[in-house]
Amino acid sequence: MRIFLLGMLLVMANANAATKPCARNRVILITDSHGLTPFGEYLEDWLLTQPDFEVNTYALGGSGPSWWFQSTTSPRGFVFNSCNPKSRLKRSTLAAKAVPAPGLAATLQSNASAYERQIVIVEFGTNVRGATSTYDFETERFVKTIRENPNTSCVWIAPPNMKQ
Repeated sequence: MRIFLLGMLLVMANANAATKPCARNRVILITDSHGLTPFGEYLEDWLLTQPDFEVNTYALGGSGPSWWFQSTTSPRGFVFNSCNPKSRLKRSTLAAKAVPAPGLAATLQSNASAYERQIVIVEFGTNVRGATSTYDFETERFVKTIRENPNTSCVWIAPPNMKQ
């Protein structure tokens, strides 16, 4: 019985260590396939140089705002948390890996009280057919969900000019 209780305490201690933040602030980087390219790597490199920020990257090829409400799976994705730097891979060596989009609200609220503030950096915009107005509702819902979280800011990177 004592060995069982000791084992349970060790499991609980490891679970708490895994959720403990490694910085006072958290950046959540949410991108489509552009995050799987050197653009995503450069942006992540810069974020990692910022003092006292934990970086959580979700780069999901083909994704858009609605994916974060429907848990759509990307055939090629990359997830990284700077608390575990060994999990970071060069974008040029990424193999195709199916990654489901986690729920946006759950991602923002996960351990949120442990941080002084959160900054959500979003880069979407080239995976919706037609005029950009076709995804206004999804974008507004995405931003509204972010704004519902205290001490959370949003930076939205506009899509590249695809006409050139």
